[in-house]
Amino acid sequence: MLGGPNVTRGSGHPLAPEDFEARIRSYVCTTAMTDKSPKTRTELEALVLAELRAAPQCGGAVHVTVVAYDDYRVPATWEVASFNPGASEQEACECALGDIVSRLQRRFDISQ
Repeated sequence: MLGGPNVTRGSGHPLAPEDFEARIRSYVCTTAMTDKSPKTRTELEALVLAELRAAPQCGGAVHVTVVAYDDYRVPATWEVASFNPGASEQEACECALGDIVSRLQRRFDISQ
C-alpha cells in the first residue's frame, strides 16, 4: 500500500492512500514529461525501426508496433508491443530493441 502512516498533509493529518497516489501521479506526469519532445505513434515507430535496422544483425527488421503506456509509476508513456525481425536474428533484435526503446523513452513522449 502506498502512503503509509508517515505521509501527511501540510496540516499534519495523514493522507488517504488514494490522495497520496494521486499526488504521486500528478508529480510524475508533470515532472517527468516536461523535458521530452512529443511524437506521434507513427513517428515513434519510424524512429525505433530505423535504429533497429541500424543495429548489428537487425538490418532485415520489417516492422515495430508502438502503443501508449499509461502507468503513472514509470516515466515512459509508450512501449513497443510487437516487432517483426524479418530476415534478422530474433534474439539479437530483441536485445537491441530493449536498449533502443529505453533510450528513446527518455527523450520522447507519445502524443495523442
